[in-house]
Amino acid sequence: MKSWKKLVFVTAISVSAIAGPLVSAPIANAANPEPGTSPGVQRIWVGNSVSSRQCSSGYLCAYVASSTYNSWWEFKFLSCGVYNLSYWRSGLWASGLDGESFVIDDQTGGVTTTYYAGYNGSGRILQKMTPWAGHLQYILPRGDGSIVGWDPVNSIRVC
Repeated sequence: MKSWKKLVFVTAISVSAIAGPLVSAPIANAANPEPGTSPGVQRIWVGNSVSSRQCSSGYLCAYVASSTYNSWWEFKFLSCGVYNLSYWRSGLWASGLDGESFVIDDQTGGVTTTYYAGYNGSGRILQKMTPWAGHLQYILPRGDGSIVGWDPVNSIRVC
């Protein structure tokens, strides 16, 4: 019996060391749907820890507040194209990143990402960005230092 308990304890520590703390992502419901894209891309719940080192070369990584506003989803765009955004909201919580919406653009090859007010890459162009590897870039910054964020953005063109 003792060896079984040691095995479970060691396994739990090993999984925690590899996967990080054992916490769960927010659960979506009709009143508070989680953000998504169409077509779909890889979405990873990163909790309240965002690092400029976590976006791999070649990707555009976008960070969106979860439905509970106390954690972030990371969306990893690798393929060029237009993506519609659903339920993307700006961060509104006390994390040191209040009200901020941002990307880490580690794309290569001289590309530009365009943010649109309309769906399917239509409507007013809200912002254009070029890659700045390893740095947070804010979505729709204002001249006074505040951030508009994801709220008016309905689609993006990657590459």
